[in-house]
Amino acid sequence: MNFEVIDLPIHGDTNLLKEKIIKTDTLLKKYQENLTKLKRAAQLCKCMKKKYEDTKQSLESTLLENDRVNFKLETIQSKYQDADVEMKRLSRDLSELEDKYKQYTFEAQSTIQNLQHELRLLQDLKKSSSDSSDGSKLKCLESKLKKLQQAEKNYKAKIDKLNVQQSEIREEHQEEKSRLLKQIEKLTLQLFKKTSKL
Repeated sequence: MNFEVIDLPIHGDTNLLKEKIIKTDTLLKKYQENLTKLKRAAQLCKCMKKKYEDTKQSLESTLLENDRVNFKLETIQSKYQDADVEMKRLSRDLSELEDKYKQYTFEAQSTIQNLQHELRLLQDLKKSSSDSSDGSKLKCLESKLKKLQQAEKNYKAKIDKLNVQQSEIREEHQEEKSRLLKQIEKLTLQLFKKTSKL
């Protein structure tokens, strides 16, 4: 800012002196106003810079949180897929066990029916004759029949136990899948909220 040099009159021209004082006063007021505006602009600039830094830091923090949530989401989705694969495998195993049980039951029942038929024939023969060899055959068949019936009973108990275990495992996997799905939904919602703020 240029200041005008004031020449003071040596001999009493007071009007000129008054004008020069008024001009100087006006210039000082303008200078003061401009200085105040400059200070306000500097303060505003400082505030804007701080806001910029805060926003930048917040954005970096949000992006970091986004990455963390994405990683967690991928991990949970992977666990969910693993649980789903395990569930399908267990379902196949159960189905195979049920098929084997049906096959075994069918074969065991056929064998038992054949043995029962043979036993009846031998009992009829025993009634009609008192031959001791038929008696030992009869006892042998009765023993085989009892063993087969016991084996069928044991096998059925094992299958029932496996079915209970399979049901428990299936229920656990369903609960795990449900828990993982809820986590996936929660993280997806978190991610959506964070992304929409950007």
